[in-house]
Amino acid sequence: MSSNHRLLFGCVLGLPLLAGGLLVLAEDNVFGAAVALVLNMAAVACAFAAISARITGSRTGFALSGLNRYSLSRLQLVAWTVLVVGLLLTVVEWNLLLHRPTEAQGLLGITVPPNVLVLLGIALGSGVVAPALISLRAATSGGTSDAELAAAKDRKQGLASQTGQASADTSVVRAGGRIVGNASPAGATWTDLFTGEDVAITGRVDISKVQQAIITLFLLCAYFAAAVASLDAKASISTLPDLGRGLVDLLAFSHAGYLAYKVVPKTSPEPPATQPN
Repeated sequence: MSSNHRLLFGCVLGLPLLAGGLLVLAEDNVFGAAVALVLNMAAVACAFAAISARITGSRTGFALSGLNRYSLSRLQLVAWTVLVVGLLLTVVEWNLLLHRPTEAQGLLGITVPPNVLVLLGIALGSGVVAPALISLRAATSGGTSDAELAAAKDRKQGLASQTGQASADTSVVRAGGRIVGNASPAGATWTDLFTGEDVAITGRVDISKVQQAIITLFLLCAYFAAAVASLDAKASISTLPDLGRGLVDLLAFSHAGYLAYKVVPKTSPEPPATQPN
């Protein structure tokens, strides 16, 4: 095991201990509790990174799709897992170290509200359905011409230069039908999160991904704020903060639009006509 792997696994074990010690020192101080929550979230994130590094050789391998692109559906699933599991760890430490729970409640008698479970189900469902729809498009859509593939590579190269990622491998390969991917994991860049897999929109903004990223980020921040507020209690905590039904519906519609757009046929723009001399 390399030193980087040992460091990551050390963070997985050490950060929750540091968070628990901080809770004891803070003594019901909400700022200390918020820092403890961030440390526990970091521990969960390090667990994902450590496992990915051990299996794929890359700390960000958990976000890579089969197309060697960073996947928004995978990343948002990891983000929600990091937040909710990090909060659960913090609540357990809170109850164990500061406020002994009642016998009826028990140390692990923590309720996860139904809306939060629905939210996690939406995130998981999107992470499962998105690659299935891409595979369906690859199997049923028409072929990709050499001209379209070359144009997609040019757009990817231009985007890499504009975003300071000129050293990335910008080679694109056919993955079936009109779906293209990166030639290797080295070609994965953060712009994959906002551009399409279809050859017509490779290197172009995928509006369905942008709207999902914005709404997911908003809801993550809102739930983090609610989580910090819940740690301002002066007694044991028996339930995680709830999320309003309207916000869950908003997330559901966002994911529905994101998934529906994947099966909509895309057309490459016609090249400009050559003016006669």
